[in-house]
Amino acid sequence: MSGKNLSIMLCLLLLLFLTGCAATPDKRIDSRIAPLEEQVSLLNARLMARDSEIDNLNRILGEESEEKGKLLEIISEQESQIKKLTSYMESRKGREKNKVYYSSVINIQAALRNAGFDPGLIDGRMGERTRSALKEFQQARNLPADGRLNKETWTLLQEYLEEKK
Repeated sequence: MSGKNLSIMLCLLLLLFLTGCAATPDKRIDSRIAPLEEQVSLLNARLMARDSEIDNLNRILGEESEEKGKLLEIISEQESQIKKLTSYMESRKGREKNKVYYSSVINIQAALRNAGFDPGLIDGRMGERTRSALKEFQQARNLPADGRLNKETWTLLQEYLEEKK
């Protein structure tokens, strides 16, 4: 072999040797990178799972907000109905109060008449004749005779509510 061939051979061997050495560090780097790539892959999977959880929570919050809005609307409607009913009941209470008073005075007048005292016309009005009969009833029962109905007077008058037969 000539010197020229020998030098080409040596260059090729040197080149081969240098290329082989360069491949060896790549394998070392690859062996270090592989676990890191695995960790990155795991972290990516976790991140995707968290993103999915966040999306689900946002969806749930959106649904809850809608439900909350609907519930607030229902509550508002119910409050409106309660106000209407309260107003209606207040107006009825006034009428009922008058009915109770009227029927109470009728009962007082009937009891006075049944007890033998003249309240005048039984008309549901606490007039002068009813007060006078009430005063007479109170005097006859040794009660303070002021012509006003108190608990003690009413207790005694109730015995005369039904006509004696």
